[in-house]
Amino acid sequence: MPISSAQLKSCLILAGLKANSDSIINEPFPSRDHTELFLSYLGTNIKKVENSVYLSPSEDLDSFDLTVPGDPSSAAFFVALAALIPGSKLIVRDVCLNPLRIGYIEVFKRMGAKISLEYDSYSPELVGTILVEGTEKLKATSIFAEEVPKIIDEIPIISVAMALAQGKSEISGALDLRKKECDRIKAICFNLKNMGVNISEKEDGLIIEGANYIKPSHIKTFDDHRIAMSFTIAALLANGESSFDNAACCSISFPGFYDKLNELVKS
Repeated sequence: MPISSAQLKSCLILAGLKANSDSIINEPFPSRDHTELFLSYLGTNIKKVENSVYLSPSEDLDSFDLTVPGDPSSAAFFVALAALIPGSKLIVRDVCLNPLRIGYIEVFKRMGAKISLEYDSYSPELVGTILVEGTEKLKATSIFAEEVPKIIDEIPIISVAMALAQGKSEISGALDLRKKECDRIKAICFNLKNMGVNISEKEDGLIIEGANYIKPSHIKTFDDHRIAMSFTIAALLANGESSFDNAACCSISFPGFYDKLNELVKS
């Protein structure tokens, strides 16, 4: 595979279940491995070695019961908000803690956020609780290509945190962001500039100068749910009232986002 893509990898794995011989799928860096973990849990002959997946054809799978945990990407917006508000405390329960899905927590911790994890279940996925305490000021950090597959969907909200951190942050190796629901590099840069942030667009990422505050703006969502949710968090942290061109696009991945956010803010 020319890029690390969990979706593409999963399609190839599912096709390999009905192939006429064994398959080997290679990717540049490890991407999300939900499919591999789940198929292994169901007894298929699949194994992962470094950046490669080895798979043998399989007969029809047996039926199963499964409790689906909370989505860590959806939790990221609330985690970021709590981390950026001094004195705040947040507990997110029953969320998937797959190491390849919570790279953003490692980024936030590197920036000085007070975040800890408690594990409750281990099969077929790690599931548990995220605990967050707000800090006075996060610090800048850099993100490089090998880390991007673990945080690709969270880069918009990470960028918002970087805009309010102390120092210069840089994101590199994230060219795949230009191929999402919109060109997310362009969308992040457009909206943070309008909020008064000194930000530079690179072909494969961004350079962000942290500011002491961000100003309100009319947010252009580009009809992208993650841009809308990320800049909703930015708007809450801005000095004034912001507006949105299509806030409803959040429902693409998180229909109850604004209800949950209202509950959280009121508490």
